[in-house]
Amino acid sequence: RRRMMLIRYERPPVRKQVPGLAQQLVEEEGKGILLWMIAGAVKAVGEIKSHGRLVLNRRQRQIADSVIFESDGLRVFVKECLERQKGRDVTTEELKSAYVRFCERNNWSFQSGRYVERQLPDLILSEFNIHKSNSLKRDEHCARGFRNLRLKETAV
Repeated sequence: RRRMMLIRYERPPVRKQVPGLAQQLVEEEGKGILLWMIAGAVKAVGEIKSHGRLVLNRRQRQIADSVIFESDGLRVFVKECLERQKGRDVTTEELKSAYVRFCERNNWSFQSGRYVERQLPDLILSEFNIHKSNSLKRDEHCARGFRNLRLKETAV
């Protein structure tokens, strides 16, 4: 997070382009724009001198955290949405569906189902020391998944 500076433009694009707007702004507002930029630079240098870094407000920290967590979203899902529970089990298909819902709730992009299937066994083994099983029962059929593991209520 300390090496990231996110700049997001969250407004819709302008509908009508104004030809020559940049030149017009420089001619009419150039001095004010330059002073605004210098004031921002002075503030940034002051924060770096006093805090050793740029100081982010709460919303900026949340956005940065979201970008960081999204980059490792499956691991975050495993840590936040699963828990060990003796006698319970969860199939890989149930986990994949819950992972997609988790990403959608966080406005994150999600990995492909194939990627999730390949990564889940190692992540769950690392986090819970639980190995994958190929013999869970679902609707009279065998399914792949994990024993003694469940989705937390908040993940369903």
